[in-house]
Amino acid sequence: MAELTRRQNVDNIFHSLFSQHMEAIKNKTAPRPLTEGDFSCYKQLVDMYSKHCGQAEDYTLKYFGAFVAECKNIQYYPEQMEVLGNKM
Repeated sequence: MAELTRRQNVDNIFHSLFSQHMEAIKNKTAPRPLTEGDFSCYKQLVDMYSKHCGQAEDYTLKYFGAFVAECKNIQYYPEQMEVLGNKM
């Protein structure tokens, strides 16, 4: 029961933070990092998630494509990084 609760919590976090990317994650069509900036952004989002939401586990990794997709947005709207940090 505790595992189901933990997974529901992870689901809720990602659906609330990245609702616009969840369909692409489900269909495995989220973009892949292409530039050095994408990797830097991705690492920053992973670190932010670990700090505020707990260490990522196998189940959580299925959603990390949302970080990649969000990094594409952050390239155009850098202030979104701070917004995500506040939401987490």
